[in-house]
This record gives sequence, structure tokens and C-alpha cells, in this order.
Amino acid sequence: MVTRFSVLLGDARFRRYWSAGSVSAGGDGVSSVAVPMAAALLLRADPAQMGWLTALTWVPSVLFAIPAGNWVARHHRQPLAPMISADLVRCAAIASIPVAWSTGALSLTLLSVVTLVVATASVFFSVADAAVFPAIVAEGRVVAGQSLVYGARTVANTAGSGAGGLLVSLVAAPLVAAADALSYLWSAVMLARVGRPRSVPVGPPPSRISAAGMRFLLATPPLRAALGVTTTANFFNLMFHALLVLFLTRTLRLSPAVTGLVFAAEAAGAFLGSAFTPAIADRLGRLRSLMVGSLAMGVPLLVFPLSHGSPAVTVTVLVAGSFGSGIGRALQDISVAAIFMTTVPEPMRSPVRGAYQAISHGVRPLGALLGGFAGQWLGLRAAVAVAVAGGLLAFLWTLTSSRHKT
Repeated sequence: MVTRFSVLLGDARFRRYWSAGSVSAGGDGVSSVAVPMAAALLLRADPAQMGWLTALTWVPSVLFAIPAGNWVARHHRQPLAPMISADLVRCAAIASIPVAWSTGALSLTLLSVVTLVVATASVFFSVADAAVFPAIVAEGRVVAGQSLVYGARTVANTAGSGAGGLLVSLVAAPLVAAADALSYLWSAVMLARVGRPRSVPVGPPPSRISAAGMRFLLATPPLRAALGVTTTANFFNLMFHALLVLFLTRTLRLSPAVTGLVFAAEAAGAFLGSAFTPAIADRLGRLRSLMVGSLAMGVPLLVFPLSHGSPAVTVTVLVAGSFGSGIGRALQDISVAAIFMTTVPEPMRSPVRGAYQAISHGVRPLGALLGGFAGQWLGLRAAVAVAVAGGLLAFLWTLTSSRHKT
């Protein structure tokens, strides 16, 4: 495995692609803490408003994932162009947050608009990324490449989340978000230096791309299982995360710095999990490793609604639970990516990715909205318990395809 990593890192194009995503993930980690804290602490958002704000992050997946997949498939000779454009749009949008705060114009409406713009650009970035990765990484190095990319992005996200919580405790949250704007600018520069990836064969005619991608997705058992797992997990995970900042800062009365530590622990666990995923996938098979990852992601989160006792004990238990869940998340996500890369032929990857994202990401706004309203009706602790319990059901989808070895 070390040799496979060394070969990949010896490729200048891969290093630039890898650097772009890693630095951008670090900025995302900062914003994942800074933006919700700006809403919760500065603008005093209630659970329903936090649910709406979180939901807006995923609405573009419903509206634009399939069109984005079609567009990227039609422009297959320049798959990096939408990624670079998306980075520049996200940079400008995030940069407006500290500017608005400095002029006294920061509001939940502005945060909502910025969130929507960034999320829309991210859909195009993600779908194009599905076409760029196989054009840079050889077929035999897919799992190693996914592990390197996932591992680097999660360790960067770890540092960003921890730094975001710490910085929010030192300076205003909107100023902290500026780090994410700089990370998008770096990503755009690095991607521009990758050069043109090798050409990917042309897929179906544009008028048939959407239907072809959806048919392939639903007709392939391993992909159906992966879709079921991620869709279920995404729904309840967004219900959970829509409430997490409020639950930690208001119910458990944790400081911004400690809240950032809890976020960082999950990303740290994901980084550790990414290092072991190739060996686990080789031993168990990708579908079984997906099942194990789904369970390992959900079970540790049970400590959140059950947390009580002294602050020191509470923080220790939450950090441990978050870390364990991160390990499972890495195993689940990399297993899904490996199933996707080894099951879907190259010409179909962007349209299938668009269809997959439209469904699996499309439920996230619903989960976030349900989380916000459940927090209002049931209370934060009870709503978090419902979200965690629901997420444990995701692994059941792997049982429907257990006879298909992958």
C-alpha cells in the first residue's frame, strides 16, 4: 500500500489535484464551525432557523445534481473547467460574510443566500470531480487513490474544524470564515495547474444522459445498496447536524473551542479510518466493508443523547463517540466510492454520479428541516436521539444485496 501511495504522490498532476481538494477541505472545516456559530451565537437563530440554514446547503443537490451531471458529460474534454469556476464562485460568496459583518449588514438572510450559492457551486464541483479523478488515477490504483484523497481531505478538515472552534472563541465568527474563501482560491490555482486530464470516452447523447444515468444506477445491485445506505444515513445525519451546534452550546453549554474539538474528533477518526479502509475492503469485500462502516458510523453517536455528568466526563465521551463515528464514516464513504469507481463505466460516471447525488443528497434538506422542527417540538436532546436511532437503520440496505459480491 505504501508503494501504491508513493507512485500516486510521484505524479505532479495528482499532487496538484490532491493539494487543491485538501486545502479546500481545510477551509470547509473552518466554515463548518464558524458559519453555524455565527448564526447561533451572533444572530441568535432558533432550532427551526438552524434547520432551514442547514437545509439550504443541500437544496441545490435536488435541483442541480442531474443537470450538472449532464453538463459535465457534454463537456467531457474540459472536466476541470467547472471545478475551477465553482471554486472562484465559492471564494467570492464566502468572502462576502466578513465584509457584511464589518459593515453591520450580516443577517440570517445573507447567510442563507451565501449558503445557497456555495452549495450550488459545490454540486458542479463534486459532479465534475467524479470525471476528473478517473482521468488522473489509473484503474488499478482507485482504492489507494480514494484513500489518499479522502485521508488528506479529512485530516485537513480536522485541522479546520478544530481551528475554527478555537478561532471563534478568539475573534468574531464571520472573520474566521474568510479562511475558507482563501482555501477556494488556492484550490482554483492548483486545479488550473493540473493540465488537461486524459480524455474520457463520450457517453450517451445529451438528451438521453439523465435517463441513462438513473437507469444504470437503479439496475445495478451494489449501487442500489450503496445508494440506500448513503440516502438513509444522509437523512438522519443532517437531522443530527442541524441541531448539533445548538445542542452542544445550549443544552450541554460547551464553549466554541470545545465544540470545535468535537467536530475535529470526527474528522480525525475519518482520517484514521481512511488509512485502514483499503485493507478492510480487500479482506471483506466492498459491500461488507460498507455494512461495517455504516454500523461503525452510527453506533458511537449514541453517546450524544445519553451524555450527562461532569463537564470533563461529557467532553471525553463526546470526543470519543465523535472519533469512533468518524472511523465508520471513512469506511462507509470510501467503500461507496470504490463500488462506484469499479462498477460504473467511464462514459457513465458523471450522469450516474448526478443521479446518485440527486437522490442521496436530495434527502438532506428534508432531514435538516425535520431536525429543526423536531428540536422545536421535542426539545434538542430528544430530537438528537431520534436522529441517531434512525441513522442506525442504514446498514439494512446492504443485506438486500448481500448475494452480490463486490
